[in-house]
Amino acid sequence: MKVLEIDFNYFYYPEGISCIDDFVKYLNANYNSFVELTELQTINCHYPYFISEDTKKRYLNVGNIDGVTEENVTVLSHAEYEARLNEVVKKKCVTLFIMKRMKMAII
Repeated sequence: MKVLEIDFNYFYYPEGISCIDDFVKYLNANYNSFVELTELQTINCHYPYFISEDTKKRYLNVGNIDGVTEENVTVLSHAEYEARLNEVVKKKCVTLFIMKRMKMAII
């Protein structure tokens, strides 16, 4: 899914806008005002994966935006994110445990 990265925060496109060119036009048309965007929170997840339920409305002062880029991310439900995270932890922790055991056996 394509989202906006604005000053190191991630946002859904506003309704009716689906590309960065249109978003820049939208910003230029609203330069002296605030725009409402939905931010993807990063508290309980790690880029490029986000949790669909972890969002909040933010009002950004268009004149204070330093930079905007378009990013490809994956937005998952909380349950899907937890399931994927558990699989990664199992694989990584088992691998680290085996590597430590092998190292101890060599010593």
